[in-house]
Amino acid sequence: MTRLTRIAARLKAFHADESGAATVDWVVGVAAAVSLTMAVTSSINEGVVGLSDKIADSISSLEFGWEPAPPQTSLSNQ
Repeated sequence: MTRLTRIAARLKAFHADESGAATVDWVVGVAAAVSLTMAVTSSINEGVVGLSDKIADSISSLEFGWEPAPPQTSLSNQ
């Protein structure tokens, strides 16, 4: 058997081996999920920031119509 034939046989055996295929599938699946999450997050980020600015503006413009209580005086002098 020539050296080239042995190398070809080893490559063929390596190509047929599927022992790590599940790990590769899992890594590709997780990478796809993370990429999708990042894409969705970046696409809705502008809308969330705009909505939170509107909420902050409406809260800051609220008026309750009451005055704060006067400061408490000490009762020890009575």
